[in-house]
Amino acid sequence: MSWLTPIWSLPVAIAALVVGAAIVAVAGWRLAEAVDQLADRTGLGEALAGALLLATATSLPGLIVTAVAAASAIPSLAISNSVGGIAAQVAFIVIADLLYRPANLEHAAASLPNLFNAFLTAGLLAIVAMATAAPNWSWLGVSPATPLLIAGYLFGLRTAQRISQRPMWQPRPTEETREDEPDGDNTTKSL
Repeated sequence: MSWLTPIWSLPVAIAALVVGAAIVAVAGWRLAEAVDQLADRTGLGEALAGALLLATATSLPGLIVTAVAAASAIPSLAISNSVGGIAAQVAFIVIADLLYRPANLEHAAASLPNLFNAFLTAGLLAIVAMATAAPNWSWLGVSPATPLLIAGYLFGLRTAQRISQRPMWQPRPTEETREDEPDGDNTTKSL
């Protein structure tokens, strides 16, 4: 029996999923608050802190599943988990929009870093799509798309930070737009 073979019955697996989801919900709430404070204290801003810190922390389970699937010679599962995870995260914007009552979520979070992160995600996914359709070529078993994705992501993070510090244009604020202002004493507390 492989270590990937499920050992729980369906009811036990569902119960574990429900308990795990509750733990993730509580931890996610605390994590979002902590990242908001770190964004204020470091000067990163909410958009960049969310794209870097929250995205990294919340993507760790997907990274583990993808790595295990790849190491277990299940490449379709590895790719579909990553791309499906990105699609699910984008779909979660719907839930966030339903929970954020003051205004349309995308409108309230209108900022150049958020806009740029959306384009960055689309660009990185385009590289994955092109690599999937390209001829089968690799160097030491690594696709040329891999270093391109890493470089693109790092370049994107740097560019998003630069855009937030020196924007080339400004979104037009309205009554519903919420500015990213440091909260209370977050800037005076120790990191």
